[in-house]
Amino acid sequence: MLEVTHGQLSDGHIRAGPDGKIGLRITGLTGETPLTPLFGRELLNDSAASDPATRDTLTFLTYREKAARRLVALRHLLRRDTLMAVRLLMPVLSATAVEAGLSSVLARLSVQGEVAHEEDIGERAVLDHLQSDGSRSAAPYSTTR
Repeated sequence: MLEVTHGQLSDGHIRAGPDGKIGLRITGLTGETPLTPLFGRELLNDSAASDPATRDTLTFLTYREKAARRLVALRHLLRRDTLMAVRLLMPVLSATAVEAGLSSVLARLSVQGEVAHEEDIGERAVLDHLQSDGSRSAAPYSTTR
């Protein structure tokens, strides 16, 4: 959904306000289950740098369920990248964040113990399951190498 908060929408065009500025509010909706963010002491220990922008970025990318490297827009999630990120950040991560990162990798092992090479999630996973087995499952859909 797109809402003009400053300026006006007229004849399918957004026009700036008298001050020459346009303000927008964009709302995206999804059928995804909300994630639980890790932040503050739950994410970083006292050794971490205090730069607010860096902390905010890491907080934006880190969730209990999908820790250490997760942007919804990325379709191919490599567990190796999660493991590398956790290892590189380990000196400043809390024990909770390290556990969440490792757990997110272990949760994606196949029954044969193979690590998912590529993984579709959310609505893309539903489409994959519909095509492969006819189900409407939102469970991650993985291929292995």
